Amino acid sequence: MSSTARPERRARALLLVAWLETAVTAVAMMCWLLLAVAMYMESYDLDHSAPEQPEGYDQIAVMAFAVLGSLAVSWLLRLRRNSIVRGAANGLILVRIVFVVAMSGVMLADLLNG
Repeated sequence: MSSTARPERRARALLLVAWLETAVTAVAMMCWLLLAVAMYMESYDLDHSAPEQPEGYDQIAVMAFAVLGSLAVSWLLRLRRNSIVRGAANGLILVRIVFVVAMSGVMLADLLNG
């Protein structure tokens, strides 16, 4: 095995992880946006004096767009040849997927609890 084969294999693995994380995050963000729209539609239909008005749909939408924006920024950073910048973009993958999974879990628990 040549000395250049190992870095190429690692680069391919990191690229595959980046693609998988992008796909999972994009699908999750579309679900978050659909949830925000559904919450908005439910609150729009209810009388404003009714108890249990859905709140927070605007924050969910803002978080979804912010995470989608971070996806775009991280892919732009991956285009750089600088290894430090590319390493930071790879580190952002882990931070973003932990955030997405944690927030999705919080939202799921909140939906199940009413």
